[in-house]
Amino acid sequence: MLNAAKYVSGTTERSGEGGDDPFDNFTSPQSLAFHWMYFEGNPSHNILEFFEQYAVAVVFFSLTGIRQSSLPGNSLPQDDFTATSQPCGWSGVRCAYNYTSNMTHVTEIKLPMRGLKGPIPKEIGFIDNLNLAEHIYLGQNYLNGTLPSNIGTNRPNNWRFFSVYDNKLTGSIPLNMRLRNAYQLDFSHNQFEGEIPSDINEENYSKLRMLYVCHNHLNGRIPSSLMEMKKMKVFYFNDNMLAGGIPEVGDAELARNLITIRAQHNQLSDPVPNGLCDLDVNKKYGELIELSVDCAICNECDLCKSSRINDRNNALRSELTTLELLRSEEEEAKAIITAEEKSTREVRGQLLTAVRSRHGLELECLRMKEETSNIEEATAVLRSGIDDIHQQTRQLQQKFDEEQVPIYASHDVTTKLYTMKSEATLERAQTKKRRREEKLSYLSDMTKRQHEETKNMREEHERLRENIQALDELEEEEDEDLVTLNMQIKSVLERKKALRSSLTEVKELLQNAREHCDSWESRCVEASK
Repeated sequence: MLNAAKYVSGTTERSGEGGDDPFDNFTSPQSLAFHWMYFEGNPSHNILEFFEQYAVAVVFFSLTGIRQSSLPGNSLPQDDFTATSQPCGWSGVRCAYNYTSNMTHVTEIKLPMRGLKGPIPKEIGFIDNLNLAEHIYLGQNYLNGTLPSNIGTNRPNNWRFFSVYDNKLTGSIPLNMRLRNAYQLDFSHNQFEGEIPSDINEENYSKLRMLYVCHNHLNGRIPSSLMEMKKMKVFYFNDNMLAGGIPEVGDAELARNLITIRAQHNQLSDPVPNGLCDLDVNKKYGELIELSVDCAICNECDLCKSSRINDRNNALRSELTTLELLRSEEEEAKAIITAEEKSTREVRGQLLTAVRSRHGLELECLRMKEETSNIEEATAVLRSGIDDIHQQTRQLQQKFDEEQVPIYASHDVTTKLYTMKSEATLERAQTKKRRREEKLSYLSDMTKRQHEETKNMREEHERLRENIQALDELEEEEDEDLVTLNMQIKSVLERKKALRSSLTEVKELLQNAREHCDSWESRCVEASK
């Protein structure tokens, strides 16, 4: 399995030569793709299906940048790309079963506006054994670097639609791509340099219908082989640095199929060929509807003159569309401001509720403090009473001890009387002592209970102090939130003011555009007369 992955990535030769092996780096797209298939995926036992599965995985891990910090063997987080155990279930990937080869093949990779970054990996060249309505669309992202030179060179390629529209790709458009079944090739809105590949001809691209190379930095001449491709319908050469001129149409079938040619904003110097002008759909010799070139090479070709007027009208329509978009954005901004004002009111209500709740808690804390103070005073009174009882007990004990001193009398009667009196006094003293002890025990129990209640009150007091401190911190956070909210409200008001000024400018632009549009419409009416 690892050897098959290395074969697709072309690292078997480099490993033998002591070169850098991407599989030694756990965060490389190749290593992430292989370990995903090994630990989470469901790799096919068919070697060709495995090639495509691994190639798709490398493309996704390379361009999306997901899981760059994960190590193999760890539990990897799910995402909308690798949500299933096979690439055929990933977002933007479609597959189909081919009954001829008895295999499941990738048929579409559509990832527009996904924020993809980095160079396109060369493993994409192995996703080329497709058999249905195939699309490889990577447009409207942030791809950079050069196109892989192995596209279409590994095996006979069946890609029908290949687009890298609106990226930041550089270098030249590769030769020998051999996309023999391609209907549409779109390299527009990038930074490609060099010449248009000379091998884009009838032999290599017999089914090609549309070629888009506009908005690049291409130079050189337009290859004459392009005007010999029988089924071509659309050429977009505009906004480059092409020189020379547009070649003559060299095939009668192409003359019947050609619909649009755009070559304006280049460095073309040769006049438009008369044969190309004769393909005007209004002259019934061909189907050419649009021929957009610079005025310097237009000559007397009616089709390119009308194209210039149409370009101006289209520009005005584009400006009107932009104004409508600005107006819709203003409405959206107003709706956003209204929603933010509503949210602000709700937050203010919540803050007011929180402040009221805090005031209630503060009052409750004050009440608890007063009760705690009263309990402490009562405890002090009880302690004072207990001290008095202890003192009285000591005095009684001392008196009792004095009453137990033997009485010596000179006569027996006197001795007996004193003895009886002493016994009665002792009995009373013991009874009084017993009562004192019972009272003392009762007061001790009361004191213990008071101590426990005091301890509980102190704990409650400590909890209240913590609650008050927490409330103070909450109030500080709420004050900070209120300050932040006020700053947001101020920012929204400033934004609203800016939007109003933008609306005024938009209205002025709309008025100017309408005036220009009326002027051009009157000119067009005069020109048609």
